[in-house]
Amino acid sequence: MQPDVIFLISDGGYFANRENGSAGPVPLGDVLKLIGSLQKELPSDARIHAIHFPDPREKDDGRIGSGMRRIADRNDGQYRRIGN
Repeated sequence: MQPDVIFLISDGGYFANRENGSAGPVPLGDVLKLIGSLQKELPSDARIHAIHFPDPREKDDGRIGSGMRRIADRNDGQYRRIGN
């Protein structure tokens, strides 16, 4: 089965690296590359809706939180910011 819609739900902040146990920001560029590579595998692009629960400490430093609207827009989805 192939997805028609994907819901991306995030605070846009940090992730845990399972390989070395560290945590760091989720780079927007990495997410966009991953989405692009996964969309190539599908017969037609899945729509991606983004729900963003912003972290009040979030800075516009290139992590995914600052680009979740862009992810939704580029993938024919809707963006919703909840809180702050």
